[in-house]
Amino acid sequence: MGIDFSLKQWDRVKENARKWWAGQLKRPLIQITLKGVDPGRAESKLPSYPFTSFYDLSVPAGKIVDRWDYDLSCIKYLGDAFPCV
Repeated sequence: MGIDFSLKQWDRVKENARKWWAGQLKRPLIQITLKGVDPGRAESKLPSYPFTSFYDLSVPAGKIVDRWDYDLSCIKYLGDAFPCV
């Protein structure tokens, strides 16, 4: 399935951030994420770590990206939230 975040959502998030920085958004930026979404694919065999530096230098970058893709695919992005690593 992949990361569930559309270009339309990204455009909205960017516009809200632009307005907030310009003092034109009449609310705070609120990022809400819900974990536990079924990503519709097998989990990466590589363990999930919060920092790239936790991985040994022998681990190919593609395997790390695959792990991040899996982890980000398990999240629902609400409000002003967006996928990031």
